[in-house]
Amino acid sequence: MRVNTNSISMGAQRTLGNVRQDQDRAVNRLSSGDRIYEAAQDPSGLAISEKMTASIRSMQQAERNSLEAISMFQVGEGALSTIQEISVRLKELAMQAANDTLGDGDRLTVEKEYQAMKQEISRISASTEYCGRKLLDGHGEFYEMQVGINNSKHEKINYDMAKILSKTDLFGAGSTSVVTKEKAQDAVGDLVGMVDEISRSRAQIGSISSRMQSSIQNVMISRENLSASRSKIRDADYAQETAANVRAGLLTETSTMALKSINTTPALALRLLS
Repeated sequence: MRVNTNSISMGAQRTLGNVRQDQDRAVNRLSSGDRIYEAAQDPSGLAISEKMTASIRSMQQAERNSLEAISMFQVGEGALSTIQEISVRLKELAMQAANDTLGDGDRLTVEKEYQAMKQEISRISASTEYCGRKLLDGHGEFYEMQVGINNSKHEKINYDMAKILSKTDLFGAGSTSVVTKEKAQDAVGDLVGMVDEISRSRAQIGSISSRMQSSIQNVMISRENLSASRSKIRDADYAQETAANVRAGLLTETSTMALKSINTTPALALRLLS
């Protein structure tokens, strides 16, 4: 029977310390929701999960990039829709002026509305913009949309806006007039081409918008699957951690009671002395 060194108590203290560490770990995981709340818990898992986190957030931004691109194309398509309505009116006026029932004075009246409509097309083409970038001014710009998370050609969608507006003179109707019957007849043919040109431009915008929608769906699916994989590595299992916390709590109580009993063992030496 020894008094200076209570080895049994030291062992019990060590066991109690380990149990408290397990309980602290379970409580931290339950409170944070993370299985890995510090690097020491799982260094390799932390590195993998942080890489996944970066990819997930990049995918969120790629999705926003695609949505912004669709918004830009919708602005351009909306302007083209208005221009197409005006082109239909221009063709109607040209058909009216091409008829011999109108005199020269009547054609001059029609010509005023005809030229005013052409000016409105010019104004819309020059003023349509998105975030300061002109969309239909006839010059065109090369757009590069970052729809993926890597710097490769497969992660980007490139589009030349000049394909949308390939003709700068009101889609081929810039020099038309209905001041005479002959000019009105010529304008009818030009306006047919104008309507077709605008329809092709709108179809091109529609196709690129559909492509952007497909890229959004692909990114959303990839982000969903990657988030599920990250969750398996990083997130805490509440059922498991709750059970661990309860177990550690019970062991803490029993270990404390055992330690209290063990610490009284050296006191038995007093009986020998007595």
